[in-house]
Amino acid sequence: MPDVQMSENVAPNAAADSENNKLHLLKEAETPKFKARNLHLRKIIKENHLKTIVSADMNCHHLDDDRRHMVVTTGHNQINIYDNNHCGNHIDLACHFINKKTEFSYGGESSIVKFLYCEDDVNEALIAFGGIKKEISIMSVAHTRIVRLLKGHESEIIDIAPHKKKPGCFFSASRDNTIRFWNATDDNAQQVFDAGKGLECIASHPTEGVVMAGYKDGSVKRFTLGSGQAFELYGPKTLSRIDCIEYIDSERILVYTATGVLQVINATTGEAMNKIKVPRGNVNNNNKKMQAFPTKFGISDCREMVCCGNSTGEVFIFDINTSSRLNKLSMPRIRGAVTKSMFTKQSSSVIVTTDDAIIWRWDYKHPQHKSTKKLIM
Repeated sequence: MPDVQMSENVAPNAAADSENNKLHLLKEAETPKFKARNLHLRKIIKENHLKTIVSADMNCHHLDDDRRHMVVTTGHNQINIYDNNHCGNHIDLACHFINKKTEFSYGGESSIVKFLYCEDDVNEALIAFGGIKKEISIMSVAHTRIVRLLKGHESEIIDIAPHKKKPGCFFSASRDNTIRFWNATDDNAQQVFDAGKGLECIASHPTEGVVMAGYKDGSVKRFTLGSGQAFELYGPKTLSRIDCIEYIDSERILVYTATGVLQVINATTGEAMNKIKVPRGNVNNNNKKMQAFPTKFGISDCREMVCCGNSTGEVFIFDINTSSRLNKLSMPRIRGAVTKSMFTKQSSSVIVTTDDAIIWRWDYKHPQHKSTKKLIM
């Protein structure tokens, strides 16, 4: 009898413990960092231009998550838009545009493409792109056509930073050493900043009319709408080109240098905070192609993680606050240099583009979930 009583007492406790463990795992699975540690390659797309995918972006400017599902890429003279949500969990081509020369436009290759912040209109999204032809094209996704051409820059467009709060407004950076502020409904720039030599990249403030600029000598400058003066936030301490700059939040910015270092900087004082070294990230410093199209990192919605690639095809995910590595995304068949890596909404996937015209998507899968699905190409 004692043996039987013991088994009756233990079994319910074991079942309860097992159920509690399952609930704990499910709760833990809801955190972005847990998802980041459990990503698996699920989708590969080869774009037919067979050139470097030089820029990519997600439609992340809508507050409504259901509208934040589009991905845009540019390579050669193509603009490709993908649906990342409504096609059976796949990423599938939804819109294809070739930037041909017309009587109004020079056409040709683009070097930067970005989604603009739009009003809550479910049937429309706007894209801004530009390149060596000096003009900026505003494209309607709903109609798959150019709706406005913005001219004023005197050299190649190198970066675009959408205003996070004003619909259709954005900053643009050019090799003519200027930063311009535009409204997509107006042919003329609303303000022109003299940015000085060595301008490489820009990022707009989450709420205010402020733009940060990264430079070839490693310095960071701040420009404010309504003021024509630049404020040097961060001096050329590293003497290394800044390839990418983004706001983490209103108080901090993150920059990535050509030597493979992610540096957190106080956006008010310019104080250097924690630093993250990307393994083999400095290889791109000796790679001519990566000098022309350097790696761009991505920050998660929770603003606590960054994903950043290198010229050997690897992508690393780090905790921004602790500088600890959360995951490494790689596989032998990835041989191209990473040009862009970015989180999807809720950090459920990481999308990576490489210089051999390939898009890679890594999806979250719970470690207890045994799936029979195979890699989709």
